[in-house]
Amino acid sequence: MKNLPQLDIENLLLNVSKEWFEREDNSYLSDRRSGVFSKALTVYLMICRRISGLSLRGSIINKLNSEKNGIFAKRNSTSKKLAHGTVSKNSGGLSRAQDRIKTTEIVELALHCRNKLIENTRSSEKVYLLDGTCMTTTYSKENEAQYPRHSFGKNKSAHFPRLRAITAHNLENGLALEPKLGSMTDSEQKLTWDFLADLPPESTVIGDRNFGVFSLAYRAHCLKQKVLFRLNEAIFKRVVGKVSTKDRDITLTWSPSKYDLKTTPDIPKESSVQGRFIQIKIHKKGYRPEVLFFFTTLDLPVAQIAKLYKQRQRIETHIRQLKQFLKMEFIAAKTPERIQKELSIAFLTFNLISAVMLAAAKHNKIPFERISFTAAQQIINAYGDQLQIAETREQRDKIIKNIFTAFDQTKLPLRTKPRSYPRTLKRKPNKYPVQAQIDCSDNQMLKGGGK
Repeated sequence: MKNLPQLDIENLLLNVSKEWFEREDNSYLSDRRSGVFSKALTVYLMICRRISGLSLRGSIINKLNSEKNGIFAKRNSTSKKLAHGTVSKNSGGLSRAQDRIKTTEIVELALHCRNKLIENTRSSEKVYLLDGTCMTTTYSKENEAQYPRHSFGKNKSAHFPRLRAITAHNLENGLALEPKLGSMTDSEQKLTWDFLADLPPESTVIGDRNFGVFSLAYRAHCLKQKVLFRLNEAIFKRVVGKVSTKDRDITLTWSPSKYDLKTTPDIPKESSVQGRFIQIKIHKKGYRPEVLFFFTTLDLPVAQIAKLYKQRQRIETHIRQLKQFLKMEFIAAKTPERIQKELSIAFLTFNLISAVMLAAAKHNKIPFERISFTAAQQIINAYGDQLQIAETREQRDKIIKNIFTAFDQTKLPLRTKPRSYPRTLKRKPNKYPVQAQIDCSDNQMLKGGGK
């Protein structure tokens, strides 16, 4: 069946990564005599660990001792343990295999697979949703040097380092770009300045108020990209003037302020961007009217501008899926290189799942946004091994039919009325205090602090 490679994660990964792995010598074979974990098999197990949501590496090794090994395990024909199904459940071998793979190789592989997935989806729309997030990582001297711990009081700082990440997701197919990382002292605008160069030319970038500044609008203009940024009221007043009581759509030339030139030295003093400054009043039943301000270089009616910006909320859901379901809220890595590895694998896993969701949406003839990411993750876990074990064409066709039916039965409902409250992430209260590092004059001690 033609749709088989788009529904089986292992076949899909082989389809988009085969060309890259074949460039590497012995990527399907271990570099040790009778070794189990080749480079390709190690990457596949790292992806399976993210999809299954298992925190322990040893638990994912059970896949290698099943009745029939998968494609990547079969390609390692030199391993006797793989042939006889006697691979040790100790995770030390897998951990050492992950360390042997260079960070640059993982980043290049993730980029190569994303480009292949974009080619397979044949997406023509170049609209990207831009947003940033923060993640926590393991404490170590290397991590602290790269990502300094956040200070929240006199002689008091957080125990775990935190890092900031900027990413963008395609509006049509949900595929994510590799994130740009920085410390908490780096602003989102500073990280986005370099990140915009990774976006395709002539694409459209949609961002919230954190990105509605002159420096990013000018950067996108130089890269021949169109923008739709929400502005705060102060910036709108400085360029346009007083806020009107009516909706407005004014074409003006935006010039940098003294603060823009001070905070972003790369901007020339004579720089400017011409675009539309839009003011819209939103009326919602049971709520006070809300006034929104936008800057855009798009040539669309105001109603379509508002409808397009409303789609920006989808990237909030994508980031929640990465952090909650793919376990990226806390990155268990003791070096910045390992952090980059885990992030690249997580984003590669997210893109593979998104490709499966897109294939199911096209087959069931439903919008892509109605496919549940949680359901897709569960369906892949439930039917992935069955596709590998299936021996006949009839068995595979039956499993694929069940997969399409499962996607159709778990699609998100159409709401007859909007939500009473916007979707927010509600954190469960922790009964343990947050560990903090307190520096005293006489001694240093670890003590719980904060709530």
